[in-house]
Amino acid sequence: MTIHKIIELLLFFVVILNSVILLGQETISERVTENLISGDSITVINESKKMNDLQQQKKIILLNQLINNQGQKPTEDSISFYQTIYKTNDTLTILGSCINAYYHLLNNKRNVPCIHQLENALQIAKDSNNIDFQKLALLGYLKLYSRENTLTRKSFKEYLKEYEKLNTTLSDIAWSKYYNNLFEGMTIKEDRAIFHQSCKDLIKFISKNESKLKDHIKIRYYENIGAYYRTIGTLDSAKYFLNKVIEYKDSPFTYQSKLNAFLDLGATFSKEGLFNKANFYFKNANQYYNRSDSISSQELLDRFKAIYYHEPKAIALNESKNNYAIAYKLMYNSFLNRRLYNYDKNNLVVSELNQQLRTAEKEKTIAEQETKNNELILDKVKADAKTKQITIILTSTLLLGSIIAFLVYRNTKRKQRIAEQDRELQIQKTETILKEKELETINAMVSGQEKERLRLAGELHDNLGSTLATVRMQVENLERNLDKVDDPKALLQKTNDLVNEAYEKVRSISHKSNSGVMAKDGLLPAIEKLSRTVSTTNTLTIDVQDFGLENRIPNELEITIFRIIQELVTNIVKHAQASEATISLTQHDNELNIMVEDNGKGFIVGKLEEKDGMGLGNIERRVEHLEGSIEVDSTLGRGTSISIDIPLQE
Repeated sequence: MTIHKIIELLLFFVVILNSVILLGQETISERVTENLISGDSITVINESKKMNDLQQQKKIILLNQLINNQGQKPTEDSISFYQTIYKTNDTLTILGSCINAYYHLLNNKRNVPCIHQLENALQIAKDSNNIDFQKLALLGYLKLYSRENTLTRKSFKEYLKEYEKLNTTLSDIAWSKYYNNLFEGMTIKEDRAIFHQSCKDLIKFISKNESKLKDHIKIRYYENIGAYYRTIGTLDSAKYFLNKVIEYKDSPFTYQSKLNAFLDLGATFSKEGLFNKANFYFKNANQYYNRSDSISSQELLDRFKAIYYHEPKAIALNESKNNYAIAYKLMYNSFLNRRLYNYDKNNLVVSELNQQLRTAEKEKTIAEQETKNNELILDKVKADAKTKQITIILTSTLLLGSIIAFLVYRNTKRKQRIAEQDRELQIQKTETILKEKELETINAMVSGQEKERLRLAGELHDNLGSTLATVRMQVENLERNLDKVDDPKALLQKTNDLVNEAYEKVRSISHKSNSGVMAKDGLLPAIEKLSRTVSTTNTLTIDVQDFGLENRIPNELEITIFRIIQELVTNIVKHAQASEATISLTQHDNELNIMVEDNGKGFIVGKLEEKDGMGLGNIERRVEHLEGSIEVDSTLGRGTSISIDIPLQE
């Protein structure tokens, strides 16, 4: 293979590598903007953290904060406003403009700077052919114009059509239908049939895609559909959808929708003549004041209450005789707030400014086209002179790219070898830990068995051994003096009693060695017997509770569980100084939970030293051997609680 071919291959590798890196960054950017549009703030934060550009990452998080707060946290949002940085690159400039635009839109209510910033963001996004940021800017326009009155309907429709042309995701389509419904609601006096059809489109769309949409979109659908059903008199359906809005957890983005839902529910119950319920919803609407638009919220509240108080039936039912006066005052306040908000003048300013910006945009486009034509002519003149220079630069770039590609390839291979060595070391460490755990479990089992053997040996020597020694002496005495004894039957009876006593002791030791878990009884009776024995021989009272222990479990497992509980009870008797204790056994599905609690003196968990015999460490290893888990909770002077979960085989 020639040097030329090698260089071409290395250059191809570099180009592919750069393309993959850029594609990955573009994909992250697309996911971020898509989730900004759909309202998934958590995903926006997680995806933005994967970006290489820290300034872009920071701006995405700030914009996400503004959209999520919806103007309900002005102090927090003002920090975002003053942290913007412009003119680093197109993406950062667009983000900076969007941040300032949404700040004014949601917090400041100054439409002129808002439109300037949106227009700046939209134009740069168009120039750089960035579809996602075009959508973001257009959504800002739609939100702005959706608050306005009839003078801006034409502009609203133009931006809506522009946004619909860019629809690529389900969230895009959902917002298009939502804002189209708002537009038709503005023009309802002109053609009610079109408005009703747009509402039906909302209902059909949400019924088909409800599970796929984010809460930011669904809550606004429910609000509009509920209001629609109220206006056409289908009150049960209206209450159903409006209550879905109220059921959402309170958060900044739910405030405006909840305010409207409470007012619509009040109006709905007023239509039904249920004025007490209506008044309840009107009063509760106050808590959802839109902090970013308090004048508009108050105007809306006063207008709805005025209509409610003006109802003849409401006047008849209410005790107050001044309802007409109250209704007049509320409606008067509504008009004052409407003038204070200065809707008509504001709409006129917005419309005129929009027309100026559109005209300026056209003039800018013409000027840019002339500039491009001049640049093409100039480029053609200079092309021949630069051909040689370009060839030299290209050759140098190929050589440099080849060297870089080779170094990257060698470095990647070295990292792969190091990673494989690390994986092998980790596997060896894991195997060593598992072996140590297994040895600890075996040691715990051996220690328990050794303790049991010592206890059994003691029982045989101290208890049964002395009795059998007495029997032997009695038999030898009877054998030597059988002819001399006046009453041999009495001596035989005494010997027989000793034999019976030895038998009972053997039987008792047998019961203890089998932990009291007999095939005919099972685990629960054995634990209850243990509790009765301890309760009658100590100042400690033990209560046994069981839940769901309807079927027997394997006898070997019963014995192991009993040993664990027996050791825990022994610890309580010896160390806890408790007056009350509880043993709870709960079986659910294929798992057994054991809870042993006492009201004793407690101890500091993690600082308990093991004494002779089995301590908590050995109990823990026995539980692990059964593939279970144990939790110890203890406080000095407040007792101890030990919870054990053990899986049961089916």
